[in-house]
Amino acid sequence: TDQGIIRMLALEGQINLVLSMQMAEYEISKNLTHKPDSFSSKELQKIHELSKYIIDNISEPLTVGILSDKSGIRPRKLQLGFKIIYGKSVNEYVRHLKLEVARDHIKESDLSISEIVYNIGYKSRSYFSRIFYERYGILPTEYRNDPKVKI
Repeated sequence: TDQGIIRMLALEGQINLVLSMQMAEYEISKNLTHKPDSFSSKELQKIHELSKYIIDNISEPLTVGILSDKSGIRPRKLQLGFKIIYGKSVNEYVRHLKLEVARDHIKESDLSISEIVYNIGYKSRSYFSRIFYERYGILPTEYRNDPKVKI
């Protein structure tokens, strides 16, 4: 619903997030001595496509079951694929992306913390504050109010 510079910055942010994920994935794949034989290139491509789907639907419920249904890959295999490609379980990966998006919104938007929490698909502000603090070592409100803090 945003327009103008806000929409452009939001899209640019998403593009940068996808680019950084692909660069991290490349670094991980360089260090793998072999790719598992149990994954076809089509399955690996589906897992890559899921990362874009997750970003585009960050406010929606993104469980292993939902992503498994979306990709057509069995849940156990999907978990293994995410571990191999991204070094995280599906849930860890989704939480990581939600925190990254929230972090950017906290600094760059005028939305309240509660609105940001809702926009990334969480229902509890206290849960969000706890996982934000665990990840970044600072509470969301402190992060917003201190212009010197960079995480």
